[in-house]
Amino acid sequence: MTHLQFRTGVIAVVFAALLFFPWVNGQFRWVPDLPNSENRQLAEEPLLFLDSLDSFPLRYDGYYQDNFPLRYSAINLFGQLQYRIFHTSPVPQSVIMGRNGWFFMNGDEQKAYMGDFKFSPEELENFRLELEYRKEYIERLGGKFYFMVVPSKNVIYSDQMPYTVHPKSKESWGQQLNAYLKAESKVNVIDAYPTLSATHAAEMTYLKLDNHWNERGAFYASNVILETMHVDFPLIAPDLKADFDIVKTVINNGNLSQMFGFEVALEDTMIAMKPRDGFKARLAPNFSYPMVKGFPYPNEFETTFVTQDSTLPRLLLIGDSFGYTIMPFLAEHFSHSVRIFDCWQYKLNANIVQNERADAVVLMVLESNLRNMFEFQAHLKPNPADSLPPLPAP
Repeated sequence: MTHLQFRTGVIAVVFAALLFFPWVNGQFRWVPDLPNSENRQLAEEPLLFLDSLDSFPLRYDGYYQDNFPLRYSAINLFGQLQYRIFHTSPVPQSVIMGRNGWFFMNGDEQKAYMGDFKFSPEELENFRLELEYRKEYIERLGGKFYFMVVPSKNVIYSDQMPYTVHPKSKESWGQQLNAYLKAESKVNVIDAYPTLSATHAAEMTYLKLDNHWNERGAFYASNVILETMHVDFPLIAPDLKADFDIVKTVINNGNLSQMFGFEVALEDTMIAMKPRDGFKARLAPNFSYPMVKGFPYPNEFETTFVTQDSTLPRLLLIGDSFGYTIMPFLAEHFSHSVRIFDCWQYKLNANIVQNERADAVVLMVLESNLRNMFEFQAHLKPNPADSLPPLPAP
């Protein structure tokens, strides 16, 4: 046997071994795979029926892509290669790697920052009609309505975006909507963009490896809300930063870095704001409102706080995960506070509004999710799934 024949034979054997190893390992599990790190239901193996042969190959391909042997080890290896060798995001469709260890959410949060698909005049007017309907609805129940767009991290920390990223507009989606409402509507608009933009460089207000604000960012946003409410509720005033201790903790992950499927070699700082006299508001039993079907975080749907001062007004906050961090600061200024996380629907939630009869109702929407409101518009005919009662009589 010549040297060339021997080398060719070895290559053929190695190739065949590599070709058949995944199947053999799938049968005998000689090499264990990494655990499933995906937060979704994987495709199940399809059954073969004679009357559906045409669709079987496609269905089986979807199953095999989700379940081939050593899948998570391969994904992990590819991600490590992309991140550590080429210094690029292993999941660019989901996460953008910025400068100085900052990660950003892609998708609608990036589109909102870039100015892609800005709101049309018709959409802006639709927002105005919807928010003014809610304002009137809540005022007829004796409350005050406030609307706040939560600025995305991509907008506030745009200076940490990659050098190759250049926005198409000076206004993000939230800034565009705020400007329109201030000019064309009487809705109480709470604009947190100036405050968070002014403080972002000197004080970290968002997490580096997560798309949420930290407690310091929530504190500043809370103060913007309290300052706006002071006009209607003179007893309510912003908190003093000097009354809080700042506690910093080093962490190594966030919801963005976790999408990589492995631990990144970066650190983040968890910043907590602790009142020196302690928080007065305490968790209380919930009313147990009907939950949105399929909501993945059932423990976060409804949260109630109470204080000992019954002379203070009542608060209802309807929002998303950003409300989790801001609620403890707001609850200090109310006798009874309820936070509703309604599965990113941002509905009027008329049944809750009518039952709570809150003095102040805040709708807080992350700017990338603003168009979600169009699916549940109360100013149009009631959505059957919402069971919207008629507007209360004056």
